[in-house]
Amino acid sequence: MKRGRTQIADPFDQRRAGWHSSFLNFMEDTSGWPLHVYADAYHRAARTLTRSLLRTRWPGMQRDAGIIPILFLWRHHLEISLKAIIAEIADYEDRAKPSIESTHDLMYLWGLAKKGLGELVLADEDIKRIDRAVRSFSGFDPDSQSFRYPKLKGGQRAATGLNLMDARTLSHAMTEVAKALEIARYGLDGLLWQRDEARRSSQWL
Repeated sequence: MKRGRTQIADPFDQRRAGWHSSFLNFMEDTSGWPLHVYADAYHRAARTLTRSLLRTRWPGMQRDAGIIPILFLWRHHLEISLKAIIAEIADYEDRAKPSIESTHDLMYLWGLAKKGLGELVLADEDIKRIDRAVRSFSGFDPDSQSFRYPKLKGGQRAATGLNLMDARTLSHAMTEVAKALEIARYGLDGLLWQRDEARRSSQWL
């Protein structure tokens, strides 16, 4: 059957930008700052989806499936936050940043960030809070595959052993982790600012 001419919309058509549009690629690549912006975006998205899920009136498949992207968003928030922190610690300590762009191994990333965070900006309680989240996510999703696909590359079922999730418990625990990561972020930003100010001042002596 012939139909009238249909215009196929391009989802990336930049000519149709309006007041509701978003700017991308506007961030200066300094230390971990662009990564922090992305991490914050995944954090906000996880909380927004959680609120939507908890308002679902009829439980069942919709609620079961709805937790999957939330888990991925929280995991990715954690991963990107750690990568940003590692970059900032390396900057502050005047050493080369480790090659971490292609890894999704939370335990490896946490190993690179943990010592510096404990020595520079975070209290023991916040370190323990992040450590718990890293270990929990790594146990079920070590390489950022389990909350994206139902089966892993080797064919085995994803997130084996994880059979029941409570959205409120997840949100509460990860919101506390996000707060600890934010403390780390602003603490490192402050240290970098103090260092740069001291260097600028020394130039005038």
